[in-house]
Amino acid sequence: MKRERTNRDLITEKSMMYIGIPIHNYGYRNLCDAIVIAAEHKEVLHAVTKELYPEVAKIYGVSSLSVERCIRSAINSAWNNSDSNIRTYLPSITMGQLSSRPTNLQFIAAMAWKVSLDYQDF
Repeated sequence: MKRERTNRDLITEKSMMYIGIPIHNYGYRNLCDAIVIAAEHKEVLHAVTKELYPEVAKIYGVSSLSVERCIRSAINSAWNNSDSNIRTYLPSITMGQLSSRPTNLQFIAAMAWKVSLDYQDF
């Protein structure tokens, strides 16, 4: 089940590249789709494991657990990359003075918020 690509997808992909999550990372597509879905339907952020991950999993024909793991891996790679712009790009994450990697929910929510703002300016 493919999802139709929108301008939000383009904004999300540009943001992902900027913060240092490479396109060849296995979780890249899962994370992009999760962010766009969350930006379009904010209510899924209240049920990430029950709604968001299964919706992304349907797109790729994989399990929800696989989606969660791939997203976590993609966030880890950007967070641990010293060249990454993740800390400056998402002030809502750093405002909380996180010393450790944000959770999947924190990251997806912050990116969905940022993408929504950028989409309004588009």
